[in-house]
Amino acid sequence: MRGRTRFVAPRHICLYDDEYSKETILFFQYLHVFSRRYKFVEIDFSYTEKITALASLVMLSHLHYIQLYKGNKKSIILNCQKSPIYHSFFEKTLFIKAFEQGCYVSAGKTSVIFPFKTYSVLSIAECRSMLSDYVKSFKDELKNVLLELYSESDINQFFSDLLLTMTEVLQNITHHAYPADENPFILKEDSLLKKTDLFKLKLFWCTLWYDDVHHSIVFALYDLGVGLVNSYLHYFSRPDDELNRLAKLTKVQVFDEILRAGTSRFFGSGRGNGLDAIFNTSMKLSDISLMLLSEKIRCERTIVGNQYIQFPYSLPGTAIEWNFKLRK
Repeated sequence: MRGRTRFVAPRHICLYDDEYSKETILFFQYLHVFSRRYKFVEIDFSYTEKITALASLVMLSHLHYIQLYKGNKKSIILNCQKSPIYHSFFEKTLFIKAFEQGCYVSAGKTSVIFPFKTYSVLSIAECRSMLSDYVKSFKDELKNVLLELYSESDINQFFSDLLLTMTEVLQNITHHAYPADENPFILKEDSLLKKTDLFKLKLFWCTLWYDDVHHSIVFALYDLGVGLVNSYLHYFSRPDDELNRLAKLTKVQVFDEILRAGTSRFFGSGRGNGLDAIFNTSMKLSDISLMLLSEKIRCERTIVGNQYIQFPYSLPGTAIEWNFKLRK
């Protein structure tokens, strides 16, 4: 392994726009390529003009993961002081602090810093309790703003439903994102990635924020698991006729099937309302949109249906963003 290298981050780090998404996913892949070749990797953000919300969470997840499997928080150096968004993004969002704190693990718990959170789903009950505290602190911070528009009972119901959504996500992460103790889709010779207990810990990263421009509450989450399609196709035995049917589908068709109510990789078990139930959670105060990005597929889901985009590069795991646009 060589000493140190430096590479330049993209001008726009974004997972919403088709053009920028390709470059952003490739950027995340290069983070791992260089980290496997060099002891220290310096990322130059001097030309980076924009980092969007979901992309920032995914980027932090990969940086934390690299710190974790290399066992060194200082193996990645962020050169961002000359970036045009140094103060507005790196400092204001506490991204630098979250990065510097790292994703160390102690007694099954992970480090957390607002507004970026890292959790382990080793214990769903314990994780739900921590998420409950997170939602409560977020609600308390926004309460005065929301009380100008809504009744207190409606506000409480909204955040209760939001916590229910998060709890449903925990079930999906522990059962589907990390269905085994290691990632079989990583090459055997990639020894660095094998050294971490990422799959045993069932780590995920999430963030909550209030968009005062569009008057919406956004909840984003990212895991580094096997991905939606891989989990659905490869982690449960199915009858031959079902295997033959699935073999004829494209990955987009499989993705679309996963989102339907009553669908699960646990064939014939009566389960599988997860993602559908999450999307259709009844929330009186908001209109809901959902974006999922897993492997090479992005799905934008609204009340009018699903829209799919396929990318030439693959994003490991699954990124999900719920946008709850508050009604006036």
